[in-house]
Amino acid sequence: MSISEIVVGFISYILFTYVFTAGILLKSRSVVLTNLTFPLFDSTPIVIWVLMTSFGCILSAIFKYFDTYFYVILGVVHLITTLYVCYLLTFIVFYDIWRNSICLSIGITTCALDLNFFALYGAKSLTYNYTIFVFLLVLIIAYICTTIYFVKKVKKIKNQLSYQEGVTSASEYIASLNIDTSSRRAMMYIVVGLARLGDYFVDGSLVDYIINNSSLNSTLAMLLQVVTFFPSESRKMDVLYKKLVMKRKLSFADRFLIYQVYRIKTRRLVSDTKDTLETYNKLKQKNDECKNIGCPKVCLAQT
Repeated sequence: MSISEIVVGFISYILFTYVFTAGILLKSRSVVLTNLTFPLFDSTPIVIWVLMTSFGCILSAIFKYFDTYFYVILGVVHLITTLYVCYLLTFIVFYDIWRNSICLSIGITTCALDLNFFALYGAKSLTYNYTIFVFLLVLIIAYICTTIYFVKKVKKIKNQLSYQEGVTSASEYIASLNIDTSSRRAMMYIVVGLARLGDYFVDGSLVDYIINNSSLNSTLAMLLQVVTFFPSESRKMDVLYKKLVMKRKLSFADRFLIYQVYRIKTRRLVSDTKDTLETYNKLKQKNDECKNIGCPKVCLAQT
C-alpha cells in the first residue's frame, strides 16, 4: 500500500465522518415537523457507536502487524464503549418503541459477540462455525426482551404523566417523579410525553417545571425544539430562546437550533401582525356599522 493511498483514505475517512456527524447532529435539532418520520432527539449514542465502529475497523486492520493480544485490548475497549451506548439507549432516544428496541438489541448482540471473541481467543480448540448462531439467537432474544422492556417503560411514564386523583399541585407531583436527577431522564419524560400526549405534558406543567429547574439547563435546547412544534406556546418558546442564547458555551447543533427558532419567531411575528390587523379592520367595520344604526345610543338608553 502506497503513501498516497493511505493519505487519500485518511482524508476520505475524516470527511465522511464529519459529514455523518454534522448531519445527524443537525437532524436531531431540526424543528421541522416532518423530522418526526425519523424522530431522534439524542444523537449521542448513535454518534459514539458509529465513530467507535468505524475507527475500530481501521485499528483492526493496523493491528494485524502487531501481536494478537492487541485485538483483545481493542475488544475490551469496544465492549466497554458498547455497554455505555446501551446504557444511553435505555433513556428512549427515539419516539417509536421499535426503533429503540432494534438499536438496543443490536447493542446487546454486539456485546455478546465481543464475549464470544474472547472465548474463541482463549480456547484455541473452538472454531468460528457457531458464531453466526450466537449472533442470530442473541439478536432475536434481545429484540423480544428490549421490546417488552420499552413497552412497559413507556406505559409507566405515560401513566405517571396522566392526571392523578388527589394531586393538588402539578409541580410538586412532577418533582416527586425525580425528573431532575439527570438531564437524560428529563429528556425521556419529554419524549414520552410528546409521543403519547401525556396530560401533564399537554397542559404545560412538565415544560414549566423543567424551565424553572436550574439543574436541567442541558435539556433547554431539546425542550425548545419540542415547543416550536406548537404555535400556541410562543411565550414559552421566547423564554427558552432567551435562556439558550444567554448560555456562554453553545454547540454547533444548538446554534443551528437558535437560527431556526429565530426564523420561526420572525415568521410568526409577521403572521400575528397580519392576523391582528385583519381582526382590527373587522372590529372597526362592525363598530362603524353599529354607530350608523345608533347602537351606542340604544345601549346607553337601556342602561
